[in-house]
Amino acid sequence: MQRLLALVAAFALAFATPAFAAQPQTAIFSGGCFWSMQHDMEHIPGVVSTEVGYTGGHVDHPTYDEVSSETTGHLESIKLTFDPSRISYAAWCSVTGI
Repeated sequence: MQRLLALVAAFALAFATPAFAAQPQTAIFSGGCFWSMQHDMEHIPGVVSTEVGYTGGHVDHPTYDEVSSETTGHLESIKLTFDPSRISYAAWCSVTGI
């Protein structure tokens, strides 16, 4: 238990340091259509880049048609790289309604 608490404290300290905060961070969100999510999110101030794809599922390298058939278990997802000095993860979730 003490090792877990030490790890959590070290993680919290790392996030609190300015050097870490200056590094771009990533978040992955899954939802309906990844193109709609990308269109809505790529213009939010602080977003560095977006990348769409699939998460989860049980099929290796599924096609769009396979995922759309809802038989692969995958979700359309977006990977966001953002500048935490311009928008925090908490604010990001607030802006996107998550």
